[in-house]
Amino acid sequence: MRAAGVHTQVGAPIYGVKRVWNTENVSDTWERTDASVGMEANPTIGTKIGKDDFSYVMPWAGIVSKCCDMDTGETVAYIGEPGYDPTKYMVLTEYPGFYFKRWRDDTYEYVQISAGTFDGAVYIEPWEWGRYPSSLMGSKHVSMSGKHPDCRITRATVRTRSKAAGEGFYSMDSTSYWAYSMLVLVKYASLNTQEKVCKGYYYLRYTDQDKALVAEQSTNRIVIALATAANEYLVGNAVEIGTSLGGAQVAKQRLITRVEDYSSGSVTGKAIYFDGDPVNIAVGNIISHCANISGTTDSLGMKDGCLANDGKHAMLLLGHEHNGQYAFVDNVNRYQDKLYVCYDNTATKDNVGDTDPNYKALSFAFPTTSGWQLLEGFDQEHPLEMWCEKLGGSSVGKGNGAYLWSNNNAAWFVLSVFGNAYNGANAGLPCVVAYNGSGFANWIIGGVLLKKRQ
Repeated sequence: MRAAGVHTQVGAPIYGVKRVWNTENVSDTWERTDASVGMEANPTIGTKIGKDDFSYVMPWAGIVSKCCDMDTGETVAYIGEPGYDPTKYMVLTEYPGFYFKRWRDDTYEYVQISAGTFDGAVYIEPWEWGRYPSSLMGSKHVSMSGKHPDCRITRATVRTRSKAAGEGFYSMDSTSYWAYSMLVLVKYASLNTQEKVCKGYYYLRYTDQDKALVAEQSTNRIVIALATAANEYLVGNAVEIGTSLGGAQVAKQRLITRVEDYSSGSVTGKAIYFDGDPVNIAVGNIISHCANISGTTDSLGMKDGCLANDGKHAMLLLGHEHNGQYAFVDNVNRYQDKLYVCYDNTATKDNVGDTDPNYKALSFAFPTTSGWQLLEGFDQEHPLEMWCEKLGGSSVGKGNGAYLWSNNNAAWFVLSVFGNAYNGANAGLPCVVAYNGSGFANWIIGGVLLKKRQ
């Protein structure tokens, strides 16, 4: 199961999906083909364990998380073994190498995956990802349970802090992102993860209307209106308090410890308590959600799913936790309708195209307006790069169930994926933001560690 470096399994089954692509109503559900026919993949929701036929076959059976020594990088223990402690060690998820093929005829688009070689397939090298979004330890990024994600940093800073994690570490690239996405696609016969897996930590309240009604000194609570707080702020979720929405000038990345009714004089509302050092709350300070702390899905082990499918709990999907924060894609730059991709992780840069010899332009046009994604582009030279080419989809039923933010400005932009805590139905695995420049830094975006296997 952990033979991630094995290139060929003789006679390995081929698992596939297909869908009609040359239509204005491209479905978000693909048809299973080859050995996938009759197989099931269902997430675990709370205590209800889903049936997952793919967890018993390669390459999916080889996806496994492990703890690694921070200094040496050596494996301490795999998940489920003695010594596995995600709060103490770096936690990486191994993804086995596999063979991949994607092509189109006049009607159908096909995707196939196998642990063994087959005609026309290309080999996807094994890789490792941080099980959790990257958090900061000193000057380097780590993946550990119980940490708030690093944020308010540019893509270049994510790149630098990722490489500082050690030899072979980089920031997530398009090859690992799309390889991961293809494993999801073939397993669930869809990229619409919010419908097929879990809604995810994407339906959190985020509004400048949630203002403090009471001023308090040296406190660990904020009192806001009852109507706005009811069933919106849950114990264990992360919040920030600022003088502006999302500003965090008062309190950054705190966890809610309890919520109770408040009534004093003419003020009635909800008191939201949070951890960390006490702060001074002024009337009008704003509380809002942010990306959640890592490790809330640890009890799932390696099972896909969430603790509650209410849009307010993180999702674990193929060994990676999605907790309401976009992740930069390090090696893709955008200029209007062109995407430029670099496949050398040591040579990634901001604001360059194919005038740099390390960058290649993809052949299909990228949308220059925002909207629901309908159809991914296809470049025969780079079949793994499935970035959006056509808009006109929807949150359910058409396209891939996710949104694309884009524009037609004559400037360089970076790409980020997944979605943030307040995106709602717009989020999901294939969600893309492509209108932020290289200097953009906000709580909504951070990084995912990538390690190339030696």
